[in-house]
Amino acid sequence: MNIFKKLFKKDDPYKSVNRLEELLKSAVENEALRPDFYRQLFHFKLFVMGQMSENNSVRLLNNQINDINYTYAYTSLSALEYAARKKNSEIPYLEMDSLQFFEILSSSKLGLILNADMNFGKVFNPDEIVDILNNNKGNWEQREMQKGMEIQIGIPAELPHKLIEELNIFIHKNKNIIEDIYFALKVEGDELSYIAAIDFHENCEDKINDVVKDISIIIQELDVDKPVDMTVADDFYRQTYSGGGMISCRKKR
Repeated sequence: MNIFKKLFKKDDPYKSVNRLEELLKSAVENEALRPDFYRQLFHFKLFVMGQMSENNSVRLLNNQINDINYTYAYTSLSALEYAARKKNSEIPYLEMDSLQFFEILSSSKLGLILNADMNFGKVFNPDEIVDILNNNKGNWEQREMQKGMEIQIGIPAELPHKLIEELNIFIHKNKNIIEDIYFALKVEGDELSYIAAIDFHENCEDKINDVVKDISIIIQELDVDKPVDMTVADDFYRQTYSGGGMISCRKKR
């Protein structure tokens, strides 16, 4: 078992007490809602396990797990006190702006376990912390299709159901921007990948980069078995879908 699974107790009765906890809980339950959590994380304060040293520097408590040093923080004072009661011990803590805290983690090359021993939480490794600080989470590589390259598109024999389910949730959350996402298996030369053709509503061109970045985060979080290419749907993809060569990720909810 992944050691991190032991850090979060699904049957724990703790209830969310603030907006950050609502965002985190939603992100734990659905990958499609994780972009919102990352986007708003730095708007909140965290309750960090540590204390101020004599020279007024921050001293964080940490443990080594799988050769990485991790420190601990909680999304509210209620959550920290709840975890302390479960451990039957006092926890020294500091209330910190989350951006300032992540900058300290980055400079110290520390990972973070957020809400350990709770029923919802997240593990951040040091590289992910740097990516979030630099707004690199969900970055994608843009490329042009080679001229003359033969491309075949069709419905895969085994669908990545979890990815399609999360894209469905994402579409409905962004229904004022996205009409649908057409999904298929793509063969380009010797390369096998999925393709997601995003069908935007009219006058939503300014949202394309934000949507592609959010979907990239969802794909990264799901650890999909093949690369996923994204493109803006045009008449070719709409005709391919209507001809049965692609499936719709939009289901009635």
